Amino acid sequence: MLNKYLKNIYLTFDDSIKEIIKSVFWVSLGDILTRGIQFLIWIYVARIIGQSDFGSFGIIRSTIFMFMVFSGYSLSVTSTKLISEYLHLDKNKVTSIISTSFYLSLLISLISSLTFFVISKKLAINIVNQSNIDYYSRLGAFILFFICINSNLLSIIQGFREYKKNTIFNIVITLVSSPVYIILSFKFGLIGTLIAFLFNYVLSTLLYLFFFFVLLRRNGLRLLFKKINFLLISKFILPLFLSTIIVSLTKWISESLLVSKSGLFENGLYTEIITIQAMVLSLGTFIDSPFLTTFTRWTNDFNNRRLINLNIIIPWLFGLLFCLPIMLFPNIISELFNHKFENNKFLISIEFLFLSTIIIMYKQGLSRILIIKNYQWFGLISNFTWALILLLFFFLSNVFNLYSLTISFFLAYFITTILFMPYYIKHKLVTKNIIFSRSSLTAWFITFLTSFIGLLVKSFIIKILYLFFVIYILFFCFKNLLTLESKNE
Repeated sequence: MLNKYLKNIYLTFDDSIKEIIKSVFWVSLGDILTRGIQFLIWIYVARIIGQSDFGSFGIIRSTIFMFMVFSGYSLSVTSTKLISEYLHLDKNKVTSIISTSFYLSLLISLISSLTFFVISKKLAINIVNQSNIDYYSRLGAFILFFICINSNLLSIIQGFREYKKNTIFNIVITLVSSPVYIILSFKFGLIGTLIAFLFNYVLSTLLYLFFFFVLLRRNGLRLLFKKINFLLISKFILPLFLSTIIVSLTKWISESLLVSKSGLFENGLYTEIITIQAMVLSLGTFIDSPFLTTFTRWTNDFNNRRLINLNIIIPWLFGLLFCLPIMLFPNIISELFNHKFENNKFLISIEFLFLSTIIIMYKQGLSRILIIKNYQWFGLISNFTWALILLLFFFLSNVFNLYSLTISFFLAYFITTILFMPYYIKHKLVTKNIIFSRSSLTAWFITFLTSFIGLLVKSFIIKILYLFFVIYILFFCFKNLLTLESKNE
């Protein structure tokens, strides 16, 4: 009966929404499976190598991803958007976009990796005050190179809307890499974990490279050096590039201060929490491409408010469904990672970080709208404001620990969302009813109430009953949000 009910709802949707649902299904299926396996692997690694080494791995991984964001995020988003937009309109322009993206990514990856290798010692000693991770950080330069290439190849493939095949590739890569992580971490500790990390991205890059050339041949396209055209993509890249620099650098500075002032053990605890957070955020990140490619393909439907609302609702709902159980049972993180460190501040830190996660998932839909409507410069202003607020609260706390960091993150996301929402409404980027409807406000009330119940209520039975009740209420809230009329008075 439920299957028939869902099928009837599906048949009422427009073609653009049907395309999104299919794409999101395959992306979500692959992401849930791969992230779930990876999550279990990280729990195993944390237990084997210990809190301090896991903290070392956390700061090395954070630094790698900071450089990776510098190198490729803006280029990746631009590639996905433009390839999807022109794929069936202008083959010459698509050839130019792909050639520019591929060769520019190769150059940037090489420069970033060499820079990382050269300055890794200074970063270890002068920034995070941990000279013992210098040797391991240098291995990160090789990891960085393959991550950057991998990211760009993936963005090009997503521009072709090959989500089903991409899901299969991700599952194969994860299944092959998982035993490598287990064996190398057990045998060689931190260095083994990093080598397994490198192996994962080398394998991924090789598979994506193979599929990349298959797609080119299938669509009658070629990779031509003479077709490089920087002007074609520069106007899209610059604001995104500056935004990603601001966000990634701010996160890295805050985490480096945490390591420098509170030590690797504290950062190990933070790494455990953000490992789980990364699983949730990846659900929102991986549905970026389905929405971007659908919006660019169905340009006439961008004024379809139901489609725009769905763009906000899906990641928000994912965030709630994954974060609320963690907020109700925050001590599960201690149990998963098998350590005895658990006090009120640690549990409060978990609550604040996953409150932030839900806000981030909500804002992901808003960010996609900015990209589609070419409001990237406004996104830059929003991210700059977020960075200032985060660093201001973190420094004002004068206590650079996990507790103050997670509170600062929450305040930064909460304040910037409230501060810039009038702009979205004024320029009709969102509808008022998706912001201020009774269903929307109820969902936010439940979010904050869950945080308090997770900390104050000790009874497992009461929490379980509350969770089922909340899921029941959210079902009707989001059902109403999906069927709201598009009023923006």
